[in-house]
Amino acid sequence: FTKEVYCVSLYWYARSLLATHEKFVTSSKNLERLFETNRKYLHEHGRDSKPTVLTLNGNNSTNAGNNKKSSKEDNSMARAQKAAASKSCLAYFVDLQYDFYQQKEEQLAETALRDKMVAVIASLDSLLQVSGFSDGLLCKMVVVSSFALERARSETQNVSAHHLSREFLFMMGSILANRLEGILTKTLEKGGANKALPSVRLL
Repeated sequence: FTKEVYCVSLYWYARSLLATHEKFVTSSKNLERLFETNRKYLHEHGRDSKPTVLTLNGNNSTNAGNNKKSSKEDNSMARAQKAAASKSCLAYFVDLQYDFYQQKEEQLAETALRDKMVAVIASLDSLLQVSGFSDGLLCKMVVVSSFALERARSETQNVSAHHLSREFLFMMGSILANRLEGILTKTLEKGGANKALPSVRLL
């Protein structure tokens, strides 16, 4: 399956549930099935208990005979690492949303949940540095996180769940703002006295 399949499916459920006053009959069961399928995938394929934090090591070799071949191999490896890290990040992001979703029925230790939040943010931040996700997918992740906050606010009596889902949304906003600042800074650096600034298009 594609790396974003569970996250995008969750987005459509979240958007539908946010836009209606009455849930459709099968919405809860379908949503729980999606969460459980994603968690099963993590149990079967997740090598670590935390999402991957991407670290790409550059190759500074100056050997003329090997530079071209080495560059191709490095690029291929970098793409594979980014794809694997992206899939890991999204799977753990969806799994974290499952923890938020379950707060109505069961209490996950606040420390454990906050640790998962920090791990997902660290993975997401590392991928933002290398444009690991499209703007459209990032917007969908924000909607999903907003859904968790709205559900905690309106449907649960768990104050901790409300605070944690709000904290996670703020953490996401912070790294997205840092990404925007970085892009604008690089754009300004490309300009000059007699050179027009390139346009910036971001969702």
